[in-house]
Amino acid sequence: MEKILVYKKQENGELVEQQVRFKSTASLPVIYAEQFGRELFPDLDSIITSWHPGDKEKNTRGYFDDRANMSLVYKIVWALAKCADRTILPPIEWLDTFEDGLPIWEWFAELSDLMFASFTGATKNAPAAGSK
Repeated sequence: MEKILVYKKQENGELVEQQVRFKSTASLPVIYAEQFGRELFPDLDSIITSWHPGDKEKNTRGYFDDRANMSLVYKIVWALAKCADRTILPPIEWLDTFEDGLPIWEWFAELSDLMFASFTGATKNAPAAGSK
């Protein structure tokens, strides 16, 4: 599963759009563990439980409560980008390319389905419990 999101930045007085690719495959947890020395799924669980989606009808934006470890959010987002493009820069250098700041509030809702894609593919194709 793959998504392309747009990052908008000011460059020489003009608004420039940059496409950023994100992908989730079976390699996502491995990429994350190898880069950060942590397991993806417990980190993802802690992030998801601190996320409160916005309400489109009320035109409110989603937010993280004060339990959120935002460095984990950025690490997961980087791993999704690395899964899509193995040539991207290391995490700190990649994040620094977003000079106007990473639009994490807008992107998180878009990327949440990718975050779960590596789980669901395994469970979708797994035999039912007790079957042979």
